[in-house]
Amino acid sequence: IEYLVESCPASVSNVDCSHTKKITVTFPSGGDIIYGVAHQHTGGTGMALHGEDGRVICSSLPIYGEGKEPGNEAGCIVGMSSCYPRPGSMKISEGEMVTLLSNYSNAQRHTGVMGLFYLLVADHQQSLIRSYIPQIEFPELVSSSLIQTGEIVILHNAIGALAVFGIALLVGAVVIYQRRNQREEGYEPILM
Repeated sequence: IEYLVESCPASVSNVDCSHTKKITVTFPSGGDIIYGVAHQHTGGTGMALHGEDGRVICSSLPIYGEGKEPGNEAGCIVGMSSCYPRPGSMKISEGEMVTLLSNYSNAQRHTGVMGLFYLLVADHQQSLIRSYIPQIEFPELVSSSLIQTGEIVILHNAIGALAVFGIALLVGAVVIYQRRNQREEGYEPILM
């Protein structure tokens, strides 16, 4: 995960010193992009994720600190910009080839740099329904086009709440029963 960025030759001006690492991977499943953010170390100048068609899926730029206090150290990356696309506006297809570009300034040598990209992708509607209620338990609900994801979540939560309430009642009954038995065991009959 970590790699080395060598410094530019002395003959190249610092302005022109840029190192780019590029990787292209096949995206395993498709869906809507919900959130994206990169992770870079000092010297990073930003990262971008591109789709097969060249569109920018998400770009993330470093925020450098300017002070001396913790969390704002001058010259260090203290944050990264992130992407929150409008729901449904940015999609990745299953099997799509995506290209990740990680850019670093190599005006000086940097060791242990990283180029990580975190991406949250929402599954399609049918997959969401199946993840909330497995087909084995409720096949008639999953196949019904009338059931919406929100209704399934409410149903699932209601079933969970009823189960917790039932367990609480059972525990309460056991505690009351045990306390009554303990009281009765503590008495000894007075015989005359």
